[in-house]
Amino acid sequence: MPFFMAKIFEFLFGLGTAILIYVIFWGFLEIAELLEVKIGFGLYIIIGFCILIALRFLIPLLLTLLNFKYIRYVITNKRVILQQGIIGRDFDAIDFDKITNIQVNVGLADIITGGKSGSIMISTAGNFSFDKYKTFTSKPFIISHIPDPYEVFKKLKQISYDIKTDIEYPNQLRPADNPGYHTKYRPK
Repeated sequence: MPFFMAKIFEFLFGLGTAILIYVIFWGFLEIAELLEVKIGFGLYIIIGFCILIALRFLIPLLLTLLNFKYIRYVITNKRVILQQGIIGRDFDAIDFDKITNIQVNVGLADIITGGKSGSIMISTAGNFSFDKYKTFTSKPFIISHIPDPYEVFKKLKQISYDIKTDIEYPNQLRPADNPGYHTKYRPK
């Protein structure tokens, strides 16, 4: 439910913005009419602009509805796999040793629907993309609106730490008297 609520809130915000813009400009047109100033097609331009704003928020809602049945999140003993896609299936595989940061985000939709869900953002050293200004920006992988996000967060952090530690200090090479570097990760 929070998955859909987030997009519905986004759409309602966009619709509210479009209505507010329409009301403000409609008021200006009414004042112009009282002052007998010719506007011409001004009202139609404003209506078209407001429809574009509403569509800007309606299209992501529709895409979310279409994409929902294809979204899968899988955590294996080596990586996190994200699947989605409306036309084709898109996969992202995030190896645990490549994870640089993990964050939990509990949004308004998560709180309203019971507060037991949230999103996890996973950053890696190589997940950069270009933003609208053609500069590099970090683009985290997002596991959206899942139950018990803090438990999943703890497990991801622990497995990531254990695997990175095991790479640096393999279990077979650790000295018996060294109290550090004891991990619970045992690949099968």
